[in-house]
Amino acid sequence: MRHFSVAAERGIGKIALMASFLNTAWQHGKILLTAAMAFSALAAAGAEDPPARIALPLDECVRIAVANNLALRQKRLAAREALADALSARGAFDPALEASGTHTETSGGSAEGTDADETRTDALSAGIGGTTPFHGLRYDLGLEMTSSSGGATSSGKDDTDAFLGLSLVQPLLKGLRSDAARHAARTAVLRAEQALCELDRQAQESLSAVEDAWIALVAARELVAVREEAERLARQLYEDNARKVAIGTLSRLDERQAAAQAASARAALAAARQAETAAQNALKTLVFASQRTTETLEILLPDNALSAEAPALDAAAAARTALERRPDIRIARLAEEIQRAAVEKARSDRLPQLDLSGRYGLAARNEDGWSQAWDALSGADRTEWRVGVDFSFPIGNRAARNALRSAELASDRLALATAAAEEAALVEVSDAANGIRSAWEACEATEEAVGYAADALDAEQRKLEQGKSTSFVVLQLQKDLTDAKKDRIDALAAYARQRAAFAKAQGLTLERLGIDGPDAAE
Repeated sequence: MRHFSVAAERGIGKIALMASFLNTAWQHGKILLTAAMAFSALAAAGAEDPPARIALPLDECVRIAVANNLALRQKRLAAREALADALSARGAFDPALEASGTHTETSGGSAEGTDADETRTDALSAGIGGTTPFHGLRYDLGLEMTSSSGGATSSGKDDTDAFLGLSLVQPLLKGLRSDAARHAARTAVLRAEQALCELDRQAQESLSAVEDAWIALVAARELVAVREEAERLARQLYEDNARKVAIGTLSRLDERQAAAQAASARAALAAARQAETAAQNALKTLVFASQRTTETLEILLPDNALSAEAPALDAAAAARTALERRPDIRIARLAEEIQRAAVEKARSDRLPQLDLSGRYGLAARNEDGWSQAWDALSGADRTEWRVGVDFSFPIGNRAARNALRSAELASDRLALATAAAEEAALVEVSDAANGIRSAWEACEATEEAVGYAADALDAEQRKLEQGKSTSFVVLQLQKDLTDAKKDRIDALAAYARQRAAFAKAQGLTLERLGIDGPDAAE
């Protein structure tokens, strides 16, 4: 069995470092949030002023979301709560200062039944005692003094006994490998690590949602630009056709077709702008968690935010990383370890109670008063030692035997759950890797399609100027170019989402986004 004290200290160290990470992330997030809110406040100061505008690349969105996302804030508090529970459980091994004093008087007939006796007894004790995490060893270091006076004493004077030394009790069977205090402390440390993994998982979920919303806003804004260009081309063709109709060189049917195309382009542009507004609100909700204070805030994005580079994938390495880093798998393994600790305690509880006890120290016997007893202890005139054995065992022991059986079955069940989580992770990594390859091929294909569509439209426009084509063909090619550009935006957005999904499948979302997580803190 891994020595508990070493494991507990390592776990407590990890948790303390993670607590420092939580506080640092909170402070940095508050700074970024204050800057964003300042923009919003400036915008709200004057009704005639335009909305505040703030540039938010993806890394800034992520950093602000770390401090403000409501789900993350809840998990952060849960992690701190688990840390407090772990430290509280460790308190079971703190030494206790103990002191007591009693005075007893006994009166009644003597042993012969003739004279009356009165005996007075005073007892004092003080010391330090407690339980250690080392195999359940219990200790008590202190002073015990008892003074009796009256007819029951041999001389009729004070008889004072004293002992100053160390007493130990060591379990040999039940309680040797695990007991209630060590089990509670070990479980609390593992649950604290689970809480950190839960925070890691929530961070990956929340920040993945932020990245997805950011990609959606970038795609919506680029689609607005495409729709604006399509509306401009359709309006320009309509104006050209209107001039030609006015001078009698073109039929009115061509003008009406161009007008219909221009109207459709305006409608598509209006829908694209509405979608962009909705995407911006969705991102602000995830980043700032306060729609009221950011209602007039406009998020600015960098140019060419959606780009694609040829992927370099190592599926085997990604699978190994997923089994090591994914928080859901780590949570499942910690649940297994917690249950193994329960099995170990149940096995210990099933054993008979067999404790070895002993004590050693200085003694004073039958001294006349407290001062003489203390002088005898100080002079080390007499030493005393004692060794004993205590044994007990419940007949039948059904409770302990069935508790062990239940704990072993639960351990087997959690082992299967961990295996299922690992298999699901491997499938997710494989699917994400295949998704990246497919998305990359789509990016290449749509890029070529945009080039071909642009060349075809340019050639047909020249033919139209020479009178060798019709407005209908040009209108169709304009629509084809717009559709090709939209497909390219969709492909780039899908590629960005697949890359994010591949990192999430490995448990590397925080590292990919530049956020220090539990592993970095450790």
